[in-house]
Amino acid sequence: MKWIYASLCLIPFLMGCSALESPFGSDQHNSTLFWGAYRPNLYFGMRTRSAESLQTGLAFHGINNVKLDQVRYTCEQHDGLGRYGWLRHDGVSFGYQDIADPRNQVLIGTAFLKKPGGTNGGSWVARINGTALPASRTPKEPPALALYLTFQLDGADGKLELQSKGHKGVDGAVHFSGFSPELGHFTIVVKPSETNQAPELPKLDKKVKAADFKKTHFWGFVKSTDELGSVKDDLVNTLRRNLRETAQAVLAARAKAAGHKRKPDHPPQQMEPLPLIVPALPDEVASNSNSYVLQLVLQAPFQIDVAFVSHSAHPELSTEPAHAAAKKRKAAADAVVAAITGDQLTVDLDDAAARFDAKFERVFGLSAKGYSAAQITFAKAAFSNLIGGIGYFYGTSLVKYSHEERARIWPPQALYSAVPSRPFFPRGFLWDEGFHQLVISAWDADISLDVLKHWAQLQHESGWIPREQILGAEARSKVPQEFQLQYDLHANPPTLLLALERIHRLVLDAQRDGAAHNGHLDTAPEELIADSVHVVLPNATLTAARLAALGELYDSFQRWIDWFKDTQQGEMEHTFRWSGRTVNHTFASGLDDYPRADIPNTHELHVDLLCWMAKASQILRDVSETLGRAESRERHDEAYHEYLETINSIHWSDRLKAYSDVAMFDESSVQHVEHVGYVGLWPLLVGAIPADSPRLESTLNLLRDPQRLWSNYGIRSLSVSDPLFGAGENYWKGPIWINVNYMVLAALHNHYIQEGPHSELARSIYSELRTNLVSNIFKNYVDTGYVWEQYHPITGVGQRSHPFTGWSSLVVLMMA
Repeated sequence: MKWIYASLCLIPFLMGCSALESPFGSDQHNSTLFWGAYRPNLYFGMRTRSAESLQTGLAFHGINNVKLDQVRYTCEQHDGLGRYGWLRHDGVSFGYQDIADPRNQVLIGTAFLKKPGGTNGGSWVARINGTALPASRTPKEPPALALYLTFQLDGADGKLELQSKGHKGVDGAVHFSGFSPELGHFTIVVKPSETNQAPELPKLDKKVKAADFKKTHFWGFVKSTDELGSVKDDLVNTLRRNLRETAQAVLAARAKAAGHKRKPDHPPQQMEPLPLIVPALPDEVASNSNSYVLQLVLQAPFQIDVAFVSHSAHPELSTEPAHAAAKKRKAAADAVVAAITGDQLTVDLDDAAARFDAKFERVFGLSAKGYSAAQITFAKAAFSNLIGGIGYFYGTSLVKYSHEERARIWPPQALYSAVPSRPFFPRGFLWDEGFHQLVISAWDADISLDVLKHWAQLQHESGWIPREQILGAEARSKVPQEFQLQYDLHANPPTLLLALERIHRLVLDAQRDGAAHNGHLDTAPEELIADSVHVVLPNATLTAARLAALGELYDSFQRWIDWFKDTQQGEMEHTFRWSGRTVNHTFASGLDDYPRADIPNTHELHVDLLCWMAKASQILRDVSETLGRAESRERHDEAYHEYLETINSIHWSDRLKAYSDVAMFDESSVQHVEHVGYVGLWPLLVGAIPADSPRLESTLNLLRDPQRLWSNYGIRSLSVSDPLFGAGENYWKGPIWINVNYMVLAALHNHYIQEGPHSELARSIYSELRTNLVSNIFKNYVDTGYVWEQYHPITGVGQRSHPFTGWSSLVVLMMA
């Protein structure tokens, strides 16, 4: 088949549920997810969910980039790519993405497919191909790239050896052998297609030969754990050294030749410009190397297959190699690789894409809802880049306890989590993750359970969960120093409970529906037979495992909410304020520069935090009932109703006709903050306004007022009439954010469009807002190739981070 953009879709936490897939918590589940494209900060890279992993990566640049200042490796917004991102990704075993490089006129495709088997997490195969992008005029020569494949093995007990070596490069396939305690023995084979062609390059000099790029060049070196992330710098420095040495050799040869030809009384002639020099790797391997780079210089079209083969899945490879058996073992490895690469891999990738498309329609039903092929392609891409952006992170972090004078380095921890933006925020963000899992749980709730469990394991003894997870040296290299330290009194909205609520509903549906499809609720029985990735277990076993996981998460999240009560309590009963606020920022709230009271003070009361506490209490109440914890249910129900009463008695401003923060209060009066925007919508977002209340009508009119929050592209974060609209850094002072707009839609759908005196107005707003959001996000994607972090409040144009397929991927749920 021809690879095209993938479509993306969504099921609102407004409406309902999808399938529970793999057996969460089982050995089979953990093995299934062991390998993945868990390096979202790279354009393409594979690794395991373990501390000491084999890590792979891809770097590339145009052969004319003699300064080597355009080497692509980590995702960067300034790289000038036309688009990039996963087009299809199932979160488990398969993914495909496009990387459009208009500067070099090449469209790169990267794909991977996992092969289960054995006792060490299975095998996988990847494909990297390139085709020429359409050009305004036919180029003289086909476009060409220098590509670099990186392989790095972390851990003192592992070993990675390059078996294919040559003095001046390697012909044909390149073989590695390796071992680590987790992976066991393995083989890696890199197979360039036999149809690949190196570009025609100018000759350098009679005395200086250029590198032979019909071969693969290599370099092996040693890196410590903390240095693994610097491989791009090492690569660029090595290439620049080769470029400098080659240029000097050419100049020296020319000078020598000119000196022989020139007569003593003739002045020296001006030298010709240097020809194009494409630097080559040195074809050297240091002793005990654990890091390798392979270099292939190819013109489009090209294709490279990479196979990782676990010996535990292939008995013919599992014997300890004696030298006499080396050739036999290599032949056996070549036979295994031949069976999963080349034409067979093309077939297997097409089959995986077809399975993805079929499941996508079953889960989200966009074709049945009448969306166009282009819109479905867009939806698949938005969803795939979210689930394909799940990473595995491991390392230390920096924390500061309020009772301690100095910050401390927290011991290494692991996190399996999606990320907001691969180039700009390639790490775990606490309140973002709850929104991410609303989308992912619609596809595979067991992945979401696994993600939530990892976040819960980051919880400190006090109940605190740090809001930004910057684990390890590589992660810290992408974060300004002033944002690296996490403070133990700084919160973040408890959105993980929204994901817990969604999964709770899925588990209840599974219990109600019984043993249908052995727990794979969206998969027909005959399709399960062909699905070798997910292990089929009795539904009772799956339900029990999920209930146990819910119980563990419930305990963690209850401690978390108790921590909120201990550290974020306001000075009035049943009220709250975000700790750590400054004059210009309330980072803890997630709304950063959204305007609060003019002067931070201990009398402030923040309505959005109180609403989060009400929503959390409602969710914990409902889950505790399922778990049979009567006392906890009663406690959370009491807190929920107390919080609702406080929201409506303290935070409503008759003058503003809106909900608002409290700036100051005394025994006789309450002074409300004058700004109108997202913060005042929070009572609506959590369903805290009675459906028959006149305050609901006022809030709906505020939403729909184009002179305040309404636009043709979504709800603005701050009223256009506010004096601070668009002021300062203008992050949450007007721009349209998709997560809050999704919560508006969810609240309208779940609480206000069905009945009550204002239901007709709510239905009208819901329908128009949903259409506006989907249309604008789709239009920007078509125009730019990206889903964006936020959208301009006047023009609707996407802005700031891109691709931003974190919570902006909620557009899929809006469509579904």
